[in-house]
Amino acid sequence: FVDPCTLPDHPGWPLRNLLVLAAARWKLRNATVICYRRALRPLDAGDAPTGLGGDEADRSIALEVLLDDALSLAAADDTAKVPAAVGWETNARGKNGPRQMDLSAVMDPRRLAESSVDLNLKLMRWRLLPDLDTDLIFSTRCLLLGAGTLGCNVARCLLGWGVRNVTFVD
Repeated sequence: FVDPCTLPDHPGWPLRNLLVLAAARWKLRNATVICYRRALRPLDAGDAPTGLGGDEADRSIALEVLLDDALSLAAADDTAKVPAAVGWETNARGKNGPRQMDLSAVMDPRRLAESSVDLNLKLMRWRLLPDLDTDLIFSTRCLLLGAGTLGCNVARCLLGWGVRNVTFVD
């Protein structure tokens, strides 16, 4: 099992959840688990990771897991019901299935830029200028004469400040 836990003698939460599910669903009493733990290296280390050498083997652990306590707790709790499927939801037809969401509106570059500018202005108002009227800035219309080196930098600053209506004349 690939284990993300950093504790030296205990398994991580994904393995714990899987073991409790196996105990409740399939009445698993004991198991031997090898928790493979890969050493974290900085991205700029320059060398590619190499198999099970050195530090990686030292971090991995083998566990003998006894699940009798989990079974007795599950048997004592009559209200505990093991779900038929984990991570799925009942759809309109009454069957379990994955939930699908359309995230295209959230990932729209124009909306992302607007929300980042809004957040930037809210932070500036909070930290530097409590009297800053952001609605006035958003509704400001600007005529920019010249779109050369200076005009492009001015336009970038205006957009960063939240001016959304900029007309270029070059």
